[in-house]
Amino acid sequence: ATQSILKQHLRTHTGEKPYACDFCDFTAAKQSNLKEHMRTHTAEKPYACHICDYRSSTSGVLKVHLRTHTGEKPYACDSCDFRANRLNTLKRHLLTHTHEMPEVEVVLTEQEPQHTGSPRT
Repeated sequence: ATQSILKQHLRTHTGEKPYACDFCDFTAAKQSNLKEHMRTHTAEKPYACHICDYRSSTSGVLKVHLRTHTGEKPYACDSCDFRANRLNTLKRHLLTHTHEMPEVEVVLTEQEPQHTGSPRT
């Protein structure tokens, strides 16, 4: 058992992916990853939410879905109090800090001329 675990781990370094999908060009280092991938072709969704009708093809996606019910927000911004239930949501939020613009007060000195003609058709 230890030998097969080591062999499987070494694939992360060698890039070897001996498990191939029969339906597309997907390959995987682990048989379990191929099995999970196959659900994209079969539409099998064995993981069910116990609160609503949501179903998922992977346990990880179901875990993220459950946060919509629990309110759990495990991803925290280091710059402010923002928290997110998904990593991508936090990453999108972080852009608000890296692309921050200083607040500028806009003062209109002249009024825009009013259009007095007939609308174009």
